[in-house]
Amino acid sequence: MPELKPLFEPKSIAIIGASSKTGKTGNIILRGILDHGYRGKVYPINPHEDDIYGLKAYPSIKYVPGTVDLAIIAIPAPVVLGVVEECAEKAVKFGVIISAGFGEASDRGAELERQIVEIAKSRGMRLLGPNSIGIVNSSKNLVITIAPFETWREGTISIIAQTGVFAGAVAHWVMQTQYFGIGKSVSLGNKCDLDEADVLEHLWRDSNTRVVGVYLEGIRDGRKLMNIASNATKQKPVILVKSGRTEAGSKAAASHTGSMSGNDALSDAAFKQCGIIRVENFEEFMDLLKAFDYQPLPKGNRVGILTLSGASGVLATDICTKLGLSIPKLSEETKKRIETTIMPSWQPASNPVDIWIALGNGAELAHKTALNALLEDENVDCVLAILLALSPAAFNIKKVFQKAHEKHPNKPIVVSIIGGKMARQWFKKLEKIRIPAYLTTASPERAAKVLHAMYRYKQYLERSERIITKTSLQDHLTNLNHVTCYHSNNE
Repeated sequence: MPELKPLFEPKSIAIIGASSKTGKTGNIILRGILDHGYRGKVYPINPHEDDIYGLKAYPSIKYVPGTVDLAIIAIPAPVVLGVVEECAEKAVKFGVIISAGFGEASDRGAELERQIVEIAKSRGMRLLGPNSIGIVNSSKNLVITIAPFETWREGTISIIAQTGVFAGAVAHWVMQTQYFGIGKSVSLGNKCDLDEADVLEHLWRDSNTRVVGVYLEGIRDGRKLMNIASNATKQKPVILVKSGRTEAGSKAAASHTGSMSGNDALSDAAFKQCGIIRVENFEEFMDLLKAFDYQPLPKGNRVGILTLSGASGVLATDICTKLGLSIPKLSEETKKRIETTIMPSWQPASNPVDIWIALGNGAELAHKTALNALLEDENVDCVLAILLALSPAAFNIKKVFQKAHEKHPNKPIVVSIIGGKMARQWFKKLEKIRIPAYLTTASPERAAKVLHAMYRYKQYLERSERIITKTSLQDHLTNLNHVTCYHSNNE
């Protein structure tokens, strides 16, 4: 597998198609590199400009002094071939082709794509794209995207995506509404050379990445991906959205990134075999990414539910049970602690712990007592807290949850918040102390699904410690390889 360090940590970058004209792709890319404080050498390439933002511009990469680790290619598709040839002659290590109009567009474009790869590989150059939105490594102040960002928050979640949305609109949503960061983001585009398996292998070994998120429309080499994923998932969780499940979706993928989706059932089985956690949509994707990043894994499937809403508590119980999670009976010590501290004499404590009636003793005391009692109960592996952001229930949420989590760091806590303005304030406070919170009336179900995914991953890790027969795994890989392919002019 290729060594990708020069791609993520280049010492020098050439932007082919750099421009001083606002709004042009080459301008957005160059401004992003400069504005985010990249510390390496930057070489704008434009035959019609001598100076761009105080940097000397070169008519061709051939005239750049010294070596170039990374070339960003943002020019019309018909002239990319010649430029890649110049880059290869210059011994550029990696190229990111932003340009579109290749295999996703036509057979002629696919043939051009093939020629570009052939030239690059003949000189040892590796390519990302074409039809890529760019690459980010926030730990190195490297933000190369065609979507402008005022800020990019560093984090330990990394994203591999076949589409540019995760370095575009979704990344904007994360930076502006969430509190976790994205350490690395790679837009694969058409995957003419480097693919999801190459990048996953790098991220598996990357000490700055705790959780990997992947969005795919098609898989070029199923055996390669599953072999790498089988090792990667034993070290860190890999969350996947795989689209193109239907015939219509597969056709849409072919026109988007040139990918053809295979048999979805076989793909699903192979993902489970190698520990990849597959989700249905972007919401579940983000829910799981931050939960795995913030919290420890549960030791078991026993959920303690704290609720201010009896109805939400019942619904959460149904959801957890349906998913295969257990709602255990509380120990006698736990029940006594809750009953004698916050409950009226006529109200027994049970799981879910409904503390609405206990608010008369003070909202903070009610939440603190129930939360800590659940976390300390030996029958409970994790806690789902359902909060109502209403004035009678107001309390110092940061203090209560932070102290509880610090006292019980090995039991995960997930929080569902229902309400308006106060709910958003609570969300912010919890997220800043790395407790995953979910808004909207559907948030109890979202929180339950998170706990279920974390428990299933814990089970996978425990199973992986036992011997898995090589034959069983290879059978799955062979099946997946037979049903996944890459759209090209030869099909």
